[in-house]
Amino acid sequence: MLKRAKEYLSLPWVSVLCTLLAIAGEIGMIRIFMGIGSDKFAQVSMTHNFLQGHGLTLTSSTIEDLGKMLYLPHNGWPPGYNLFLSLFLPFVGDNYMLACFLVDCLSVVLFFGYCRKLLLLIKFPVWLTNLFLLFQGFFIVSNAGSTDHLSLTFLTASLYYLVKSIGSDTISWKTITPLLFFLLLACFTRYQNIPVAVCLAATLIATGLLQNKVSWSHSGVILLSCIMLFYGGFLLYQRFHMGSAYYLLPVKRGIYPGNLALMHPFVVSGFINLHFYAVQLGIIFNNEYHTWITAARWVGLPAIVLLTAALTYYAIRRKGKIDNSFTGFFIFGYIIYISTIGLLVYLALTHDKNIGPPLFTWTYVMDERYYIFPVFFTNICSWWYCFVRIPKNNTRWARWPILLFTLLTTVEVAHGIYYVVKKCSKGVTPLQDVPYKEPAEAFVIRFIKETQQRDPNRQVVITAFSKRHAFSAGLYGASGLFNPMELNNRLPRSSSNPAVLLLMIHKNELFLLEPFLRQPGVKLLATIKDYSAFTYYVEPAERNHP
Repeated sequence: MLKRAKEYLSLPWVSVLCTLLAIAGEIGMIRIFMGIGSDKFAQVSMTHNFLQGHGLTLTSSTIEDLGKMLYLPHNGWPPGYNLFLSLFLPFVGDNYMLACFLVDCLSVVLFFGYCRKLLLLIKFPVWLTNLFLLFQGFFIVSNAGSTDHLSLTFLTASLYYLVKSIGSDTISWKTITPLLFFLLLACFTRYQNIPVAVCLAATLIATGLLQNKVSWSHSGVILLSCIMLFYGGFLLYQRFHMGSAYYLLPVKRGIYPGNLALMHPFVVSGFINLHFYAVQLGIIFNNEYHTWITAARWVGLPAIVLLTAALTYYAIRRKGKIDNSFTGFFIFGYIIYISTIGLLVYLALTHDKNIGPPLFTWTYVMDERYYIFPVFFTNICSWWYCFVRIPKNNTRWARWPILLFTLLTTVEVAHGIYYVVKKCSKGVTPLQDVPYKEPAEAFVIRFIKETQQRDPNRQVVITAFSKRHAFSAGLYGASGLFNPMELNNRLPRSSSNPAVLLLMIHKNELFLLEPFLRQPGVKLLATIKDYSAFTYYVEPAERNHP
């Protein structure tokens, strides 16, 4: 019966159906969780300014002159996502969320195409490949950011072409060109991928030398040279044009081993929907959501150590020898895995937690989205071990981990299918209304539009500790004041043009701006849930002193 099921799942039309279902499931998941946080607001705003001829900049104002609009270069991300977004943004009018969604859809289609090609290349059975795609498509992930899926897609494509290239004795430009293209795109999407790409090229050189494969070493040298030349020039340009080669949070530096306790349990969340179970357990046991997330972290830390140790042991045991497509996938996938985690751990150890108002804590190992490729890699390795490696042993004990893993993945896929069908059948928020889902953000957007209609000559300036409000201002013809703490030291008395400053501040942050809030002219405009909106009007100097 099992053999017959495998044969059925290997039919060509079943393969097409599973791939299409996986793509539809992933797109449905993205559409359901479609939102816009500070990062995406900044990326969209920068792309908007780029298309207007102002470069990759954020629209800003200064304390010295609130009424003057400035375009501030920002290197928070490499410009890859902006370039993809610029392909769609001119055709969607004001519905910039549609452009974001179209970029995500393009990324999903490319990802599943290359994921399938990669799995078949490393000798995954067709039936297992189809099931794995369904797992990827319907596994519930709610916190992917603007560059996350693009980063995974380009790394997957790079890995596919890398494994394919080493399968031949001679590597031609025909095979090295797409590898270089996607590797450069991966770096152009995230700074995080630049050291990863360097490590991949260095590993290709090393394995070529170890196995006396001259073409591998030559290809590695070509990759490394192109990466260093292209991104060396790019980072130098940013260093001289923007003041820094890349962006890191402005926090204290030192040695902070305690930051590692905040490491996201990606080994756990890569196989189960951690958010769902934390919510359900919190309801059952009547305790806080974060209680279970913290517990998962303490389980996840040793799990990450054990997993990394097991992968490292296997890589060392191979001694860099690549004799088939799967070991090629494993060696190079492991390099991406270990260099990604190593970079995050290094940054967390050497940079203090970003403690911003009101005592917001963040460090580099906290976000699940930074582990998007390690999760993908460990998923493939786990599926291969359970469904390809263990059955070859043909031992009775091997049935239990297979049954357990099958049950786990089946539950997650069934939950994902149920969730997508349920949410989509009820209807989702129209894309143009997504920015209005958060009440405080909706208030800011309406305030900008109403002020512009009532007083077209008045410059609207938005400031807040939550940067999303200031980032979004440029999309609506306003500007942002990105450091509200400046208002305590210097109150803007005049400007070149009439201006109004809108401060959006959380109730827990009010004490931070008490000196400013006590100033004459600062008025409470509205209270939106936990946020308060204050206005401060500034007139040109000649209007203040006739």
